[in-house]
Amino acid sequence: MTSLTAVSIDVIAPSKAAAAAPTEYQAVTPRRILDTRAGLGTTSATAAVAGSATPFSIPSDAPNAVGVALNLTITDPVADGYATVYPCGISPPLASNVNFRVGQTVPNLVIAKPGADGQVCVVTNVAANVIIDFEGWFPPGSYDPLDSPQRQLDTRQGGGHALRPGVVVQILTGDNANGGTDDDAAAVANITAVGAQRAGYLAVYPCGAIPPVASNLNF
Repeated sequence: MTSLTAVSIDVIAPSKAAAAAPTEYQAVTPRRILDTRAGLGTTSATAAVAGSATPFSIPSDAPNAVGVALNLTITDPVADGYATVYPCGISPPLASNVNFRVGQTVPNLVIAKPGADGQVCVVTNVAANVIIDFEGWFPPGSYDPLDSPQRQLDTRQGGGHALRPGVVVQILTGDNANGGTDDDAAAVANITAVGAQRAGYLAVYPCGAIPPVASNLNF
């Protein structure tokens, strides 16, 4: 009779490869990260002081983010005004992200660059409450934000005139002084309509194409 020898075998599960770093925009379940009414993300529950920057931190699940998508809401402003979102550590840029009238509650989608310390700042020119909801983030290589947003067109300046209905105006080219190139696939811009004589809308689209049915701003 052949004798049998017991053999012990340890099965070791193969290790999983480390998850590759994301290369495209990362959407998240929206969550509130700043609310001056409740003191969320700030040191006290008080409205933002006119002209004083309010910093807030980017969540830790957006590592090395070069840009963040935010929903900015202004509520209870004491006068007509505007708010600007920008990287902490620099002077507030000329560009505004939302404009409002006294007592209004007005939201707008904002894509902002975090500062060197990972914080983003928001400033209003009048006292108002500020609410920020975190919507998503851009990993390195997926988005090339400007250090400071720059105004590309203002029809009010330089002897300009308000746009007439149906008139097409080029606002960006592939080789702008702000660092854009002909290889850029898209651009992020904030569009503001001022002084409209009656209710209307405007649309932004690639030059040379037929204007789309979709509007980008209604006023």
